[in-house]
Amino acid sequence: MEKGTFSGKMRGSCRRRQSENIREQRTCLEDAAVIVVLFIFSLILLLLLFFSVTRSATVYGGAEKVRFYTDSPLFHLFVFAVVTAAGVILTREQENGSRLCPALNRIQYKRWMTILSGLYLIWIMGMLFAPASDQRLVVDSGKALAEGDMSPWNPIGFKYSGYSCEGYAYTYPHQNGQILYAALLALIAGENTAFLWQILNVAFLAAGMYYTGMLAKEVLPLRRRYGLTLFLSAFLPFSFYFTFAYSTVPGFACSAAALWYQRCFLRGGGRKNLLLSALSIAAAILLKSNYLIVLTAMVIFFAADAVFKRRAASLLGAVLAVSFYVISHSAVLFGLSAAAGHPVEGGPPMIIWLEMGLQDGSRAPGWFNNYNVYIYLDNHEDPELTQAAVERDLAMTVQYFLEHPDYTADFFEKKIQSVWAEPTFQSLWIQEVKGPGWLFPSFTRSLFREGGWANEIYWELCNALQSLIYGGALLFVIFKGGRVRFEGLIFAVIFIGGFLFHLFWEAKGQYTVCYFLMLLPYAWSGFGGWIAWVNEQLGDRAKGRKT
Repeated sequence: MEKGTFSGKMRGSCRRRQSENIREQRTCLEDAAVIVVLFIFSLILLLLLFFSVTRSATVYGGAEKVRFYTDSPLFHLFVFAVVTAAGVILTREQENGSRLCPALNRIQYKRWMTILSGLYLIWIMGMLFAPASDQRLVVDSGKALAEGDMSPWNPIGFKYSGYSCEGYAYTYPHQNGQILYAALLALIAGENTAFLWQILNVAFLAAGMYYTGMLAKEVLPLRRRYGLTLFLSAFLPFSFYFTFAYSTVPGFACSAAALWYQRCFLRGGGRKNLLLSALSIAAAILLKSNYLIVLTAMVIFFAADAVFKRRAASLLGAVLAVSFYVISHSAVLFGLSAAAGHPVEGGPPMIIWLEMGLQDGSRAPGWFNNYNVYIYLDNHEDPELTQAAVERDLAMTVQYFLEHPDYTADFFEKKIQSVWAEPTFQSLWIQEVKGPGWLFPSFTRSLFREGGWANEIYWELCNALQSLIYGGALLFVIFKGGRVRFEGLIFAVIFIGGFLFHLFWEAKGQYTVCYFLMLLPYAWSGFGGWIAWVNEQLGDRAKGRKT
């Protein structure tokens, strides 16, 4: 018997036994939960795949205006066919023991990650990007705090005009966590705070992807963890955020660590794992409040474990994770208030971002449009008056949506398209607005400028990859959905939460890319299942011809 045939049969037998064991272990309640999540997940993926292969969006220039285009389904179908053919060939070569395409091992993974991280560091040094907009305000507020200047917490409404950061942290208290992080870096690096931030982003990126890869290998029917982790790290629509002096990457790393240590606790217990999980998610939310969605998913999975496995101790994990977040948030406000000599939590109410997410604007439907600034100033910087005004506006917006269904459908169609069908997820835009850098100015101008040859190549690659990821995640549902445990849907629940949240909340590609990243393990596993199925069909046909 040939080696490839024998190993293929052994793997098929192992997969069947694994599937049978999973079905025996899953309770009826867990089966129902898996079906519900996979159903919602599939509906969203079908919608996004349709948008991805038929329409596209781009974002260029300081105005951050989104432009919409039609796309070619035939192009995406061709790419899918090419990837399938390549996957079949590579799989057969590996099964036959070919040295040309061996599976990635731990040593090779470390070698490639070192090379990749080195390239990222060279990019940072070659660009020397200066922070802009909110990045600059966070960094400057951190520098001020490090010098004992509490002006960012002065009780005045902040306006996006001029260079001063006075009142910025008071108006936007959700930035306090990353301002504290900026202050810590400022104590170390001084004027080079943003540069140090970007360098540390590379380390956070590697750590976050490592935790994500380990978790995916634990909870999914998945092979080749190192290949997946390297793919995650090289996924430039997210990885380019290492140039962002903001907490997108550090927050992601902390949330990935929280999910991993939660998994370790649910699998084998241990107070250390539970403590590390709670500390990590609290840090993630302090750094970037969007990671509250990850905390919500963690609470769901703590509760699910308690119900499915009848372990009351899992509920303690949910209580501890929420408690650590509340305590850390309160401690930061208390400490800053004591240092400033007055309460530091002011500014417009959070509901303002919900109303903004349901408004049209110059950028795109549901994108930032300065509504938060105008409504706050119009109400004399009074939070209670602003709250009442926003609630009135929100009621009128909802009523208008209900009375004009065609407008409503068009609004949400364009909002979804602007966020989830823009294949670069603003990974070039965040660099374009800072300039071309000094080391490779001609290349970066071509990369960042619309119509540049490098820009065209990058955009088309991202466009193809985005559709492959949506499609691959759907293939996971088809080929692996029957074998997955509820714990394997942690990435799906986070993705669903991010999609639904930003469907109504203010949205941008730079906010949602961390949720899109949750699809990559499913796409990796889904294409593995699809290629294995194609191989089996081709093998059966070959046997039929011989007989």
